[in-house]
Amino acid sequence: MMKINKTQKGFALVVSLLLLLMMTVMGVAMMARSNLNTNMSVEYDRSEHVFMAAEAGIEHARRYLENESGQNRYPGNAKGPINSIPKNRCLADYQDGIGTQYDTLGKDGGQYAYRFPAIQNGDTLSAGQCVTFNSSGDTNYRRMDCEFDLQNDSSSNTDEINFFKRFGFSYYVFYEGEASAAGSSTSVGTGSIGTSTEYAATGKGTAYYYKVISCGASFDKNKKLKQIQSLEARIKLDK
Repeated sequence: MMKINKTQKGFALVVSLLLLLMMTVMGVAMMARSNLNTNMSVEYDRSEHVFMAAEAGIEHARRYLENESGQNRYPGNAKGPINSIPKNRCLADYQDGIGTQYDTLGKDGGQYAYRFPAIQNGDTLSAGQCVTFNSSGDTNYRRMDCEFDLQNDSSSNTDEINFFKRFGFSYYVFYEGEASAAGSSTSVGTGSIGTSTEYAATGKGTAYYYKVISCGASFDKNKKLKQIQSLEARIKLDK
């Protein structure tokens, strides 16, 4: 009959416990890595939709300017100046590299031609009904479900609508100046940066230039601002 030494049995128990401990640690590490990857994926997805909301703001501003020019209106920088953080946080993190954080174009004192929505009284997302284009009924940010008109889209479901309700945009429009066939001249243009040769205007102006800074944003389940990203574009309006 084979005899097993008690010391050997104790050693086997220690090895088994060590192996169990190693497997547990490896399992916890794998779960932590999996959770990290999941969180990174969620954050990436949110950032993509915030960027998409900012792009929607640029498109919204383009439609506004084209509507104005269609009625022979070319708004100038008559509003502002922006000398503090807007209450809806739009432009809060925007800097153009010229002057202070809110000296948006460097030479216009922070004045702007238009902002949307017209009411910006906080950093929460409006829970009201969707409003028509260019209405002042939106507050703080225009919800993406409103921009996509998902309520009237028969292919949309409740989950999709609720998802896009957590994203929105706001934007500012800045008038930069005029351009003409003599754009290389040094004559002073009519815009706020009219000393720039790029926008120098003579009596035969052909186009107006506007800068749009759009702020895409995401919100948590309580409609409080969670993430914001600014995007800018230049829009040319032919006379």
